[in-house]
Amino acid sequence: MRALNTLEEAKAAGATHLCFMCEKCRRSTSIMIDVVMRKAPHRTIDEVQTAFKCKRCNRRPDRVMVTEPDSKGRLHYFNYVVAVWNDVRLEVDHVEAASMHLEDIRPAFRLTAKRFPKRWVTIQSRDAVVGDSDRFEVLDEVDL
Repeated sequence: MRALNTLEEAKAAGATHLCFMCEKCRRSTSIMIDVVMRKAPHRTIDEVQTAFKCKRCNRRPDRVMVTEPDSKGRLHYFNYVVAVWNDVRLEVDHVEAASMHLEDIRPAFRLTAKRFPKRWVTIQSRDAVVGDSDRFEVLDEVDL
């Protein structure tokens, strides 16, 4: 199998997300390839890696992986995802972000809920819905 060098190649191969890993902090997070391509459409994956920094330690990510969600909208490697559901709320339309830690996924949830005000947006763990945009006010009170 040929290595994926550019964002266009990764997207053409079916990948939907870039997963960044900081080995010093033992943190990882994910961002949609479409979001990165809006800002830098013709970049290589290595160039994208050097453009990001870990929020905790301010270092560049050690690794970047390309991945896609499974049929239930989950990224296998991550504990939490921000999911945007279809209009009838029967299935996940797309996964907007993913992270190993709940505190890292909260800002992405807030931004996604604001970007999709008429859609149901959830934070999901591997076992349950942890937060949803229908109860956004309640979630803000408990700092979710």
